[in-house]
Amino acid sequence: MDLKNTEDQLRSSLIDIAVEAWRLEKTINKLIETQDASKQTKYIGKIRWFQKRVHKALEEADCCLCNLEGLSYDSGMAVTPINIDDFRQDDQLMIDQMIEPVIVNKQGKLLHTGIVSLTKLQS
Repeated sequence: MDLKNTEDQLRSSLIDIAVEAWRLEKTINKLIETQDASKQTKYIGKIRWFQKRVHKALEEADCCLCNLEGLSYDSGMAVTPINIDDFRQDDQLMIDQMIEPVIVNKQGKLLHTGIVSLTKLQS
């Protein structure tokens, strides 16, 4: 059995789970907003605990999840913008929403390209 190949497969599976957890978290956060304050506090605590576990698992696998929301967009970023055609080439853009996160290893090697939604910076 090739141990390196098995490690790569496990890391790939973990990355897939982390991406889906990211998407699920975004959906759950929208649902939490519809609840009363006492329930919001309870559910926010649960989602934060889950996030902490996902981040710990990624860290143990020598991976790091990168959230780029709020940063100025540059075409060299490791993201695929879903709405880039909505803007002119000279528009100043910002990452409005991360749909899928960027995941890199501790050495900075890209393991998963993010998917983002952009917005135009107001001048």
